[in-house]
Amino acid sequence: MSAFYQPALLAILPDPQDHLALRRILQFTDWRCLIATTFEEALRILAAQQIQVILSEYQLPDGKTWKEILWRAEMMTPPPPVIVVDGLANELLWLRVLDLGGYDLLPKPLPEGELLRVLHLAGMEAQKPAAPVYEPRLAVAIAHC
Repeated sequence: MSAFYQPALLAILPDPQDHLALRRILQFTDWRCLIATTFEEALRILAAQQIQVILSEYQLPDGKTWKEILWRAEMMTPPPPVIVVDGLANELLWLRVLDLGGYDLLPKPLPEGELLRVLHLAGMEAQKPAAPVYEPRLAVAIAHC
């Protein structure tokens, strides 16, 4: 096993032009990029690979959306952050993505600097150990036993 850590990004992008742009942006980074064009293809990759971050198109061609991807990601241990991309990205959509549990929203075409910054932060988030659930009342009760 190599001492070199290479995080995996699952990019769920139906458009082949987006695949080319993403590979160009990531070519000099440590990220290993796995591409899916549909929801079902993404599920197969998620079942077979350890993924640190997911990048998903807002609307997928098979009638699914990034929300189904987020729901599947939240069932994983640890759950990878989900970054959403959309050509019509605006503040209202960004707030909706964050409110529903997404990590961030990026516009299309993919902005190279911003994508690398968000991926770096999401990758750091994915490496954090899960925070223990802390119930203050339970701790107080145990302390008084």
